[in-house]
Amino acid sequence: MKTTVKFRPSAGAILFLVLCGTLHAYDHENTTLIGRWGYGSCFAASGDGVLMYFGNGAYFQIADFDDPADPEPLSEILLESRPRDILPAGDLVYVAGDEAGLYIIDVSDPTSPSVVGHWETNGEAWDVELSGDYAYVANGSDELRILEVSNPDEPEEVGFLNTRDTAYGVCVRDTLVFVADGDRGLRIGTVSDPSNPEQIGRIDTESYAYSVDVHGGYAYVADGEDGMRVIDVSDPAEPREVAEFATRYWARQLTVRDTVAYIADYQEGLVIVDISEPESPDLISIWSEVGGLNQADIAGGVAYTAESSSAAIVDLSRLDEPQLLGSIEAGPFYIDLAMKDDYLLCDDGRSIHIFDVSDPAAPLPANRIEVDAAPWRYAVEGDLLYTATWDSGLVIYDVSNLPEVNETGRLVFGDAVGLTVDDGYAYVACRGDGVRIIDVSDPREPVQVGHYQDEWPWWNIAVQDGYAFISFYWIFGVIDVSEPDDPRLVSQIFTFIDAEAMAVSGDYVYLAAGEDGLNVIDISDVENPRSIRQVNTPDFGYDLAMDGCYLYLADWHSGVRVFDITSPNHPQEVGWFDTGDIVCGIAARDSLIYVTDGGDGIYVIRNDHYLTADEPPSPSPAQFVLHPNYPNPFNAATRIRFDLDRAEFVIAAVFDLSGREVRRLQEGFLPAGRHSLTLDAGGLASGAYLLRLDAGGRLRTVRMVVER
Repeated sequence: MKTTVKFRPSAGAILFLVLCGTLHAYDHENTTLIGRWGYGSCFAASGDGVLMYFGNGAYFQIADFDDPADPEPLSEILLESRPRDILPAGDLVYVAGDEAGLYIIDVSDPTSPSVVGHWETNGEAWDVELSGDYAYVANGSDELRILEVSNPDEPEEVGFLNTRDTAYGVCVRDTLVFVADGDRGLRIGTVSDPSNPEQIGRIDTESYAYSVDVHGGYAYVADGEDGMRVIDVSDPAEPREVAEFATRYWARQLTVRDTVAYIADYQEGLVIVDISEPESPDLISIWSEVGGLNQADIAGGVAYTAESSSAAIVDLSRLDEPQLLGSIEAGPFYIDLAMKDDYLLCDDGRSIHIFDVSDPAAPLPANRIEVDAAPWRYAVEGDLLYTATWDSGLVIYDVSNLPEVNETGRLVFGDAVGLTVDDGYAYVACRGDGVRIIDVSDPREPVQVGHYQDEWPWWNIAVQDGYAFISFYWIFGVIDVSEPDDPRLVSQIFTFIDAEAMAVSGDYVYLAAGEDGLNVIDISDVENPRSIRQVNTPDFGYDLAMDGCYLYLADWHSGVRVFDITSPNHPQEVGWFDTGDIVCGIAARDSLIYVTDGGDGIYVIRNDHYLTADEPPSPSPAQFVLHPNYPNPFNAATRIRFDLDRAEFVIAAVFDLSGREVRRLQEGFLPAGRHSLTLDAGGLASGAYLLRLDAGGRLRTVRMVVER
């Protein structure tokens, strides 16, 4: 019998979300976390026979599985990032928390768990193993880190083993440590002195080493697309591969118990393998009732599985016929994003999720619509939501009465990946089938009126002033669509820069440029477009949004990057916010940025530049000017206005006549334009003061007088 329970947020959890901006120290600059919905995909699960511990987005959750057919949710804690691995140890649970590091959680009262220790990381904590008084953390790009945890309240790093790729998995046996090191295979080190580990052996694997477990002189490695590799480590200085066991898709993690290996294959499910003869592994069975299997922990004759959308418990009493006993629903992996009024619309590839953000500090789910056509791109125009879908072409929904969503019409064709709507027409980029132009004046019966075809699989599209701008990886094109029934190519260039998403404004097209960050194309002459600026970012530019003089780039693992585009051909990064997972979709309105963060839920982030700027400046002032403050003299407060002819790092400070700084009113990047600050005279004695404005080394000063 199978039972699925949905873990619903408690009132306390909602309050925790409202307050999370002050409780978590996300890496950020000139941005502030305003609100968050922290539920998302499940990447880790474990248990102790009665209790199950699992991740739900950024939440660590506990459920009572004493009756697996009727699991009882008990409690949850919101962390800074998603749990990647969960290791119970008595009354403590160790959680590898991805970019947030290692958490040590007291679960002696499972209805009221508490974080007792936390180690911050410069990498991504993927896996954790305990041995004696030490925790070994496979820390992603930041190598293997060794922590002393004899005092769980104060975990202390004491040593590290230098890996060469990405430390994803770790296993400790006596004085040896085994590290699954991504593209560099398996590394073996000695930790007889944990403060000074040394590598003693290494072997390359053919694919990508994600996980490792060791039993009876053999290391078993989950090696990505190549399945499981068996490596003889009886001589750890000279490891040698002795067998390979192929899985269907991608082996992400494995666990060995006695003579059985349990492989979590992302698409195939839980693959159970007989390793009684390690050099001749033999399939026992495959449990494939789930999709997107990330991890499986084995204890007490059951498997605790972490699937993208749920955590489950599987009976292993008969290895040839595993049985699902029960599961608890987790949140989805959120991808694309659109905004209408006070609602966000996002998808997980199977459903459209509607969030109410009327209170940005507490985004809440309002509805979920199962769809038979998975959205690839969104566009909102008026009361209609347009979606480009891979298999069903253009699908149109009525969103006039949100959170209700109802399908209005569709036009079926294949490979729809890019979408924009302009003046009664939907323009759809079809990978392998050019650009389709569809009359949507009657959304109940959309009709194709034009079709531009060539050999390129166009991915992105934007329309402005009778021209469609299209891109695919390093190719950029312009199509004249002033006559929708007769589109024609105007120009085409090779940028040799990636293109994942596109926005157009005035004479410029901005491209989210994958590993190349942000790319700017000058389209002032549509017959001769030119790539004029490329800005590198830390990770992978995937999506973008524009609002006023700001452009926001979804930069995957490095979060949101904020650019001032007051000078459109010279975007300047002026802030960022590093989220817990992968920023996939992004929208912006006024000072707020809304993002879908993959398996880590929804974030609402404020662009703090709006706190000091009257309004997005346009056009730019011709020169740098500090205006006289008003009123002057003043008693309670005075207003200070200044103009910036270009974006600069600005410091505004108040000094008394002895040269002592008494107030600092501004410190940070500001875009070009007119700005204002307010000086509160509270605490200032009567007398004269100087306001000094430093804009990138250019100085201006004004004299002010306080009168009591």
